[in-house]
Amino acid sequence: MKNNLRSQKFVTLSVVLLLASFTAIPEISAKHHTDSSKAANSGKIKAIGSIAELETTKAQAKTSNKVVAIKFFSPSCSHCHKVAPAYSKLANQADYDHVIFTEINAPANRDIAQKYSITAYPTFVILDRNGAEAKKIRGANIAAVEAALAELK
Repeated sequence: MKNNLRSQKFVTLSVVLLLASFTAIPEISAKHHTDSSKAANSGKIKAIGSIAELETTKAQAKTSNKVVAIKFFSPSCSHCHKVAPAYSKLANQADYDHVIFTEINAPANRDIAQKYSITAYPTFVILDRNGAEAKKIRGANIAAVEAALAELK
């Protein structure tokens, strides 16, 4: 009887821990979504959700003679969470008025991620004023993003 009770407690504890691990993932996702939503709602970082949206943004950039900065991220990526405030800060600096800042949830938009050969998160892709890829920066290297944007000023 005691062994049976111990087995039931072990199974119950295992199930509770398993369920707890599943609920932790959406919390991370929600945190990033909230962080990026604040930036996107401020009008400084545009969330892109389709190839059509990206193409429209590229056309707008070309018309207004601007560069496009794209941050490819995954909601479950801790490095993406860490770099989000720095990317948002860049988007709010007057020095970067020549840039349209965007972000793309790569797992949710695999077609776009494949188009740009995204294999790691975060990855930043900088498009020149004609919409061509000028620079790709893998990792949370905001200094490299700043340098690439300065080159295209």
